[in-house]
Amino acid sequence: MTFSAAAPSTDRATRRRLPLVPAQRGMLQGHLTDPASPAWGVALLTELVGQVDDAVLAECLRRVSLEMPSLRLRFDVSTDPATQHVADLTDDVVVTTPLGAADDEAAAARHLAARLAAEPWDVPGGGPLVRNTLLVGRTGVWWVQRALHAVVDGYGAWLGRNRVVEHYNHLVSGTELPDRAYPSVEELVAQPRRSEDDQRDFWREYLQGAPERVSPADRAHHVVARPHRHDVVLPSSVRVGLGATVGNRVWTYPLIAAGAAYVARVSEEDSAVVGVPVLGRDTAIDLATTVNMMNVLPLRVPVEPDDDLASLTRRVIDSARSTRPHQQTPTETIFEAVPSAWRAGRLHGPTINVMPYDDDPVIPGVTVTTQALQRGPVYDLLLTIHPLADGSLAVECEAHREIYTLAQTRWHAERFATFVTRLAGATAPLAEVDHRLLQEIEAADELARPRTARVPDDAAPGATWGDVVSAEQLTVPGLDASVPRGYEIRDALGRTTGFTQVGELVAHTASGTVATGQLAALLPDGRVVAHGPVEGRRQVYGRHVEADGVAHDVALLDGVESCTATWAGRRLSLTVTLTPGASEADVARAAKQTAPSGTRPVVHLSALV
Repeated sequence: MTFSAAAPSTDRATRRRLPLVPAQRGMLQGHLTDPASPAWGVALLTELVGQVDDAVLAECLRRVSLEMPSLRLRFDVSTDPATQHVADLTDDVVVTTPLGAADDEAAAARHLAARLAAEPWDVPGGGPLVRNTLLVGRTGVWWVQRALHAVVDGYGAWLGRNRVVEHYNHLVSGTELPDRAYPSVEELVAQPRRSEDDQRDFWREYLQGAPERVSPADRAHHVVARPHRHDVVLPSSVRVGLGATVGNRVWTYPLIAAGAAYVARVSEEDSAVVGVPVLGRDTAIDLATTVNMMNVLPLRVPVEPDDDLASLTRRVIDSARSTRPHQQTPTETIFEAVPSAWRAGRLHGPTINVMPYDDDPVIPGVTVTTQALQRGPVYDLLLTIHPLADGSLAVECEAHREIYTLAQTRWHAERFATFVTRLAGATAPLAEVDHRLLQEIEAADELARPRTARVPDDAAPGATWGDVVSAEQLTVPGLDASVPRGYEIRDALGRTTGFTQVGELVAHTASGTVATGQLAALLPDGRVVAHGPVEGRRQVYGRHVEADGVAHDVALLDGVESCTATWAGRRLSLTVTLTPGASEADVARAAKQTAPSGTRPVVHLSALV
């Protein structure tokens, strides 16, 4: 396909103000909501070790910025809706900075790159929204490639990086420069798109009957910067095993299927709704632009009891194909179509981002490696998987730091890698494959070890919510203390839980299994955390809410002496005892705000006698 020439404009008055494409709108709105957050940017750090001519590399960056008009976009946010236009090339699009006399140049470059990636963007002021910094050292050059996500997505950053390398090889080594054409932004936005009514109707039907609980996290949260991160590597044998799943050597869909099975399991559901980034590029024009076209769409994946990885992979392929014509649907349109998702604050659970195109380019005599500093906003868990040169697969697990702890981030990364490794090349039903880590299995086995004898002096027949007790302290009301017993914590699917996952505590005796009626979670040190009675838990808009847990939080408020909570359906009744002199109105308001959204709390106040 031939695109029109994209000569840089020098007449500010004639620059056309163009509408944004759907994926741009959401990313720009996120940035405008929290302009100081670097979560709304993308950044790559490319290390070039060897004899690198930084002046030539800088010239290549300028040439590509002229070739690709989308790299010179600016937004006008003074209008509603915002518009975009192509600006002239400015001198500060490429900056060269010497690293100085650092002993460890790579560490110094990474530190400086992270600092650069956190710098804010001047959208209202009309400053550049794509920046390149060359950090020049004795052993090589580190190229920091960063952009506002609404201007460049991951695919766009990869497109620009590889074109720069093509120019560099042409100028330095004399290789032929591939003839490539890049469309104007006018051509991009002029393409016909599906109507929002058509998109809304599809997503309403597609998500009808989807599970309410889509994430292991018990709440959604607004985007914050600097997520927790833990990386693991899957060996090349796993990639080969995944490629053999349906006999076509394609490892991407089996990996998404394994991720969906993992999410369903840790969310305690029989199906998953995962987020899957899609290119959103349906035409030749779309494929030749750096502009953010990528969208994260919900992918609904039922997991049947007798599924193996192959059957689940075929179901994932069918589900993904059905969503393909609707890849450019704005997130807000799907929320409008699915009010229950809007009330829960999320369309999907963890995101599985498979990047099969993330290969490093080649420069003769130079080692080139690229790592992502920022991939954009993280709403829950983000599992990014991309191939490495040796055939292995890198797994980057990023987690929202207000929802997951650093330890939980590490556990999810390693559990996912463990689960995929056990599945790759196997034909066993998914239900028979354990996702837990070895140390979790060992801790659960220790908890299940038979214990006898006497009732300890500090026995915990019904520990208060949040209490931490040892296995020796546990007792079961009505069960003879002399009967040997061990314990297990089971999730809603009847499987043994991993660390910190809440489930029902059951006792094992010679005569069978005895339910304790109590919720609990196992800690890595083998102790148990009490989470109240089983009947005190409800699933509300995709999250588990424990009545005793809410009562515990309300009891910590100023002016509250104590609190109890019970359920009547989904309505949470809070009985609050006030401290002397406390304001009834202030306490009632604070208690209702503390109760999770959707619990419809009713507060009953009484004075301390």
